[in-house]
Formats: sequence, structure tokens, C-alpha cells
Amino acid sequence: MLTRLCDGIVKPKLFLSTNHPLPISPGPVEPTTVSPALVVPAWKKAMQAEYTALMYNQTWELVPIS
Repeated sequence: MLTRLCDGIVKPKLFLSTNHPLPISPGPVEPTTVSPALVVPAWKKAMQAEYTALMYNQTWELVPIS
């Protein structure tokens, strides 16, 4: 009878812990909605720049809400 070890098949080692844990806070969190984004001046400026570029390139057309 052949076993997995004799056939060269071994289970992969599981590395469940590490000596170098990830930091708890990787950095600033991106806002998920417009309301918190408008509070931060950098996000407001970025949103305005993107909107201006879309209008300049005629990528989007602003239409009234129906």
C-alpha cells in the first residue's frame, strides 16, 4: 500500500500567526458617501476637480432629476 508520504504528497504547512502583525490602522479611511467627503477640504477639492474634468471633456451631461 502506498501512502501519501511515499508518493511525495504532503499537506501544506499552515502559517496562522506571524512575528510581524499588520498595523491596526493602515491609514485614513476613504469616505463611503458624499456627506462625510464634503467635510474634508481635500476630498471636496478632488470631487470638484473630477466634476470639472467630466464637464470639460463632455463625458457626462447634467440633467434634471425626473
